[in-house]
Amino acid sequence: MLKLFVSHSSKTDASKQFLQKICNKLQENDNGCYVLVDKSGDIYPSADWEKRLDEWLAECHAAVILVTKAALNSWWVLKEATILKWRWGLDSNFKRLFIVLLDDLENTVFKKGRYKILNLDRVQFLTDHDNDPDKIVAKIETELAKTQPLVTWFDRIKGSLSSTLREVDPTMLALTCQDLQVENRLGEAVNWSGSDNLPQADALARLILREHHTSLRVYNDVIDAINPPLHHDSAQPLYETVYPLWIKGEAAALLPFTCEDKDPESKRLAINGRRLYRFTAESFVRRSYPFSNDWQLIPIPKVLTDAHAIAAEVRNYFRNRISGDLDSSDEDTDEEIQDCPSPLYILLAENLTDDTILDELQELYPKAVFLLSMGITMPAEDAIPAKAKPISPPVDVELERQQNNQMNRSRGLLNKLPGAPRQ
Repeated sequence: MLKLFVSHSSKTDASKQFLQKICNKLQENDNGCYVLVDKSGDIYPSADWEKRLDEWLAECHAAVILVTKAALNSWWVLKEATILKWRWGLDSNFKRLFIVLLDDLENTVFKKGRYKILNLDRVQFLTDHDNDPDKIVAKIETELAKTQPLVTWFDRIKGSLSSTLREVDPTMLALTCQDLQVENRLGEAVNWSGSDNLPQADALARLILREHHTSLRVYNDVIDAINPPLHHDSAQPLYETVYPLWIKGEAAALLPFTCEDKDPESKRLAINGRRLYRFTAESFVRRSYPFSNDWQLIPIPKVLTDAHAIAAEVRNYFRNRISGDLDSSDEDTDEEIQDCPSPLYILLAENLTDDTILDELQELYPKAVFLLSMGITMPAEDAIPAKAKPISPPVDVELERQQNNQMNRSRGLLNKLPGAPRQ
């Protein structure tokens, strides 16, 4: 069935009844739609609930955002709108995102404040509904009639994991599932099928994806448990898909939103972390562009306090790692960087907060997004450069440490697989 996610903030009895009417009608009508909605209100009580919410946001085929004054002040609705708009912008199979304005609001409310970066005015508004649940449902159903439940990002990730794991002998895959206690950890029975290993492969894929902050650890456990082992060329692409999943979707979405902004002065993001260079920044960019390598990340690990010196490092990296044209002049290299068709991110060394230097760099590379390293923890707002937006939620450095250790474990495991390149 087509899964429809409903984003809302319902803190009063009247707003809860309004939501209930809409969802009940959508669920009861013969429209081929399954409604994903939290009917309890706006407060999510546990980590388990947030995990369920993340699954809904990844699995839905279409979504509607009910925008009230309360919703505009809800961090949960902001999270949901951010992830849904991110999917709408990058996932060709997710183009049915609808906004319903209530409380006499107009779409100008998205032109300011924390919603401004999302550019929600680009998606479809359902209008002329007079705040009538019946009319709203009718308009939603009219649009859903044009919608097919196509493959989602989540489906693609799970499918790629499952497809590769099916290369393993069925008996060996069943033993792997038993060794890892897959049924107990999933809380569901696996329909073992003898010669067909699809149920086992699907179960292992679901286990890897069950919680994003444990995905890489579980991936490593699976790769280590399979014997005879997978070929390196099969396991490596899965690693590249799984390892950035620890980054929260609403934080990763800010990178492409900022890259799309036409105003060069707003293309600055403040980012925190202990291992930004060589791990966390790349995790962010990979998480921002699922199933695509069409992006560029230029790290500047040196602490430099001169725009020209930083630009020289940018050019050297571009020549050596991207264009391959080592003889290109500075002017020609800058022109190539400016014409680069891929999203471009430049990670600056820690605590470069001088607006004059940043303005010079932005003038040189107006299409680039500058990631400003803020240190281990995100500082107070007044310590962040005025033109930079802090990535929110900030990086959990303990989780970052755990993930970095799992990444090192992954590389060790991959290097021992058949077909691994010689070190």
